[in-house]
Amino acid sequence: MNTTVEPSRSEYIALIRRYLNGEIDGKTFGAGFQELQRRHKTLEDEKVRSWPKRYDLQLERDYTSGKISKDEFNKRWYELWEYKPGGWRDIVELGLFYLLDRYTEEEDLLRAYRNDPDEYNQTYFLTEKELKEELKKYLKELESADD
Repeated sequence: MNTTVEPSRSEYIALIRRYLNGEIDGKTFGAGFQELQRRHKTLEDEKVRSWPKRYDLQLERDYTSGKISKDEFNKRWYELWEYKPGGWRDIVELGLFYLLDRYTEEEDLLRAYRNDPDEYNQTYFLTEKELKEELKKYLKELESADD
């Protein structure tokens, strides 16, 4: 029996606020965020295992082969995962997960990317200051998003 509890919007908001207010450092924030992400992924994996076949992969195949439009893909994807377009889960899944992947405390890595001639690489990794600025935007979105 599963005892994993889905992370709530309030947990994400509280964690972000604590970090932005200086109550916790970057490592503690990262660890807290990874725990919320792990819980999210555990529940997602359990949902996939409950299906008789991989509906998510079939949807992706239908879209990439041109069988369904992008709009139809998005509609079905949200139905499959039981998310509301533009809702808080959407912000977390499409925004925060990606944002946190871009943060690094590794100065050598950050310096190498900032010196890369490719403009995408120059802006890919975020400094702590840049991360906090982005998190302020996501915090506002999370606070005002629908359930």
